[in-house]
Amino acid sequence: MKKPKPPEKPATSHDINSLATELRYAGDRGAIERSCTEIIDHIRTLALPQEYLEFLEIGRAPKRNFAQRFSSALAQKFADALRHEFPGIYPDESGRGHERRQQGAGGLKKLDVMYATVQAGLRLSISIKTINFKDEKTKRFTKNVKRVDGELRAEASDCHRYNPYALLVGIVFFPLDASIDGSGGRSSLKHGWDVFRRRGGRKTSQEDPSLFELMFLAVYDASIEHFGEVRLFNVLTEPPDRGLPANLMTVAGVISAIVMMFKSRHAG
Repeated sequence: MKKPKPPEKPATSHDINSLATELRYAGDRGAIERSCTEIIDHIRTLALPQEYLEFLEIGRAPKRNFAQRFSSALAQKFADALRHEFPGIYPDESGRGHERRQQGAGGLKKLDVMYATVQAGLRLSISIKTINFKDEKTKRFTKNVKRVDGELRAEASDCHRYNPYALLVGIVFFPLDASIDGSGGRSSLKHGWDVFRRRGGRKTSQEDPSLFELMFLAVYDASIEHFGEVRLFNVLTEPPDRGLPANLMTVAGVISAIVMMFKSRHAG
């Protein structure tokens, strides 16, 4: 009987503050965007009625595969960075335990990064979401924001109702383009902040279970000059309508904030 093939461990950057390796592992985002644009341009030459175009969703499979691989690499990165403080955190050092299931109020839940003990149950979870591609119709990154918020709300509520003292962290990743898109007014990042800021800030176990204790937005650079650079900010910090806020954090800074909050909650 053949032994089961070990899982592929997602590739992560040696530099904790870089996402260069994670982005390469996910795939060629630029090539996916270019292919989608070319396909749409060809379709437009057919002069199809506008209502026909509403049925088309170009590049769904490659976009989904990119997002899944990117999320897996990010989960591995954060788990590896937290492993010294939280032995037994998943995914483990060999890449096993991605989307590991943990009991919630609505049944078993798949969690991106999870630390639990037999005695206390779920103690720490990190939910990672990525919004990587513009909507072909609006040319903005706003299409999936409310869907992602709904997923975060359901996940937090289920976990907190069953494990009210667990520390839940949410991180949503956007490409840098999202901070400057649109012809004027608010960028997609600012729109995202306006939605996700309502998902963070849970201070005690008595507060709304659908909130996360810590909620961050992250912006990664996929340009040739600055490939893999990433900055994050707590949703308690309001970004400008266009561009990034002044108070930005590194991945290492977010890791420290998570550890600090966990220790302050469980001091003594």
